[in-house]
Amino acid sequence: MKENLVVTEKGQITLPVSMRRSLGLRKRSVVQAELVGGKIVLTPAMVIETELYSDEQVREWDKQDAFGKDERKKLESKLARRNIAAKYPQCLDRLDELIRQKTVAPQPHPSKVSIHLPAKDRPVYQAATAAGASDLLTSDLKHFGRHMNQPGTTSGLTIQTVADYLASR
Repeated sequence: MKENLVVTEKGQITLPVSMRRSLGLRKRSVVQAELVGGKIVLTPAMVIETELYSDEQVREWDKQDAFGKDERKKLESKLARRNIAAKYPQCLDRLDELIRQKTVAPQPHPSKVSIHLPAKDRPVYQAATAAGASDLLTSDLKHFGRHMNQPGTTSGLTIQTVADYLASR
């Protein structure tokens, strides 16, 4: 399959739908670009976690955290809202609506998690599955990225970024 592509003034190209489909590329898929003999070779890639942290390391980082638990939550919430306002201002009303509909889930039983996640992310996944959630929205591509949009391997839970979730609605 060969196509002529136009490079925009920002240096971007658009891969034809037929190529994206044949390679299984979707929105936010990672592609590796390599210069080989005067040609640009694009290869579908996967982001794989290369560093695992022990529970002890995570506990130590939590001890060193200068914020109190409530203060930290407020700051994280403000930062998340600021990021969404900057990137997707048209989605703020829908975000507010979703937040009003949220349900507080009971503390999940510390059972074994069915997917590989660092200790700090396990409670998030466990709470979502314990609450019977259909979707888990996160910007943590490093730890959740390989599990996104694969409900067959995540106990029926669809893990997505907020942008992907809103775009699918």
